[in-house]
Amino acid sequence: MTGSGALLLPLLTACFAATVTADRLGSEPVYDTLRRRMLERA
Repeated sequence: MTGSGALLLPLLTACFAATVTADRLGSEPVYDTLRRRMLERA
């Protein structure tokens, strides 16, 4: 993604933290929310 192996661990850490945070908050996935909104308008 960055062409630098030194950034791999921070990138993985950030992705893991974001996943855990979203899971703990119980938030609905973004694309599911967008799909539901689109179907409600139709």
